[in-house]
Amino acid sequence: MHRSWFTGRWIVAAALPVCAAVAWAADPLHQLKVGQLTVSIPWSAEWQERAPPSDVVPGTAAFGTADKLRLEVLLSTGPANAVLQSDAAMAQIATDMVKVLLMQSVETELPLQRIATDQARGYYVCATDRAPKPGESKYVCQGILTSAGLPFSFTVLFNDRGLEDSQKAITALKSLQVSNRT
Repeated sequence: MHRSWFTGRWIVAAALPVCAAVAWAADPLHQLKVGQLTVSIPWSAEWQERAPPSDVVPGTAAFGTADKLRLEVLLSTGPANAVLQSDAAMAQIATDMVKVLLMQSVETELPLQRIATDQARGYYVCATDRAPKPGESKYVCQGILTSAGLPFSFTVLFNDRGLEDSQKAITALKSLQVSNRT
């Protein structure tokens, strides 16, 4: 799956449903710089930070496994003026993501998955690319969430070997906490 843009601000692509919660209690929190913010998420020893692709929103954080096709996660802050304080507003953005993903996904329906933790709330959707090109991911999960009242968007790209890693990444993103506002 390749990266593309949704209304010029939110990253959109396509992937496999990642619904199962993955618990890994021993992983420490890791701090990521996302735009002008520092966030903390649970971190897998197999992940590493990397420079984001050149075609994403400036300030995007990128991380994943050494093999980008196994797992690549892109995390961006939303626009400062984003109106995401209501579940309905976030659900509408996620519904718009579904419409774009359906154009190139194997699935004919893409259910929204809710994020509702003490640290974050929002929605995400997963899809399978019907014709990934060589060097592209087969699956994608995309979402919108708020933490400490601030908007974030994310894209989790992976192939078959990265299913477990993608589940860990989604679980980590659900636990995202704003550590510092600079």
